[in-house]
Amino acid sequence: MKTFIRVVELWVPDPTRTRLEFGGSLHSSEFAEFNAVSENALFAYGEGLPGKAWASGHPVILTEFANSYFKRTDEAREAGLTCGVALPVFAGE
Repeated sequence: MKTFIRVVELWVPDPTRTRLEFGGSLHSSEFAEFNAVSENALFAYGEGLPGKAWASGHPVILTEFANSYFKRTDEAREAGLTCGVALPVFAGE
């Protein structure tokens, strides 16, 4: 059975608080290759889906990756992923 949510990733500020770095994920083994790409990714403020949510301060929904600012489009498509949702969570400022 395929669930609606196939991969969950956590992106956290790096020590300089200028970029988001990979903080962990939940996924089945079929997404191991996509996870390996994510583990090495960094996102600046406003960059990619995590960075856009960070900059906007509200949820961001991408109904498709084609012609979007999503940075891992080829890897996501290869893994069978078709859309993405980013939910920013802030503690303090």
